[in-house]
Amino acid sequence: MQQLLCKGLFVRQVLWLAIGVFFISLCISSNAFGQTELEKIHQKIIVDHEQVEHVSAEEFIEMETAGADIIIFDVRKKSEFAVSHLQNAIRLDPGTKADEFEQLYGEQLQGKTVVFYCSVGRRSSAMAEEVAQVIENSEAAAFNLTGGVFTWRNEERSLVSQASQSTTKVHPYNFYWGRLIEDKKAISYSPD
Repeated sequence: MQQLLCKGLFVRQVLWLAIGVFFISLCISSNAFGQTELEKIHQKIIVDHEQVEHVSAEEFIEMETAGADIIIFDVRKKSEFAVSHLQNAIRLDPGTKADEFEQLYGEQLQGKTVVFYCSVGRRSSAMAEEVAQVIENSEAAAFNLTGGVFTWRNEERSLVSQASQSTTKVHPYNFYWGRLIEDKKAISYSPD
């Protein structure tokens, strides 16, 4: 009888331990430590593109305010760019190769600060890697905008439409990635 009671106690302890581990893992995988889904994605981007330097929206604005000569490249599809983009951004097709980039923009880059962005930073980081040698040859500094246009919009920073008018809309890329846009009313697949 005592063996049976000990066995039952052991089973309950193991069960409680399993429940505790489950809830701890749930907390870790959720937002328990204040890290947003976009921040988690950015951490993965840093690992996947370790040669790329990143700049936050605040740092980017400080560079602009300080008078840095900046060229901004939006590395998204035409349809995404048409809905909204950062003021003065130049759309760059995500499939652009280094030699084409050099032909189109090489002379303009000399000594400038180049900032790439996309929806969350994955395509723009890949582009920054693709054209790294062109940037280096131009004695320019290159950065990926942390969190891309989604973080920019989530922080309620200004965007413009293809008609250069102020807008609050942002293209979600697709349903899956659109979940990262906090203001669901801002989601739009077409320009205003």
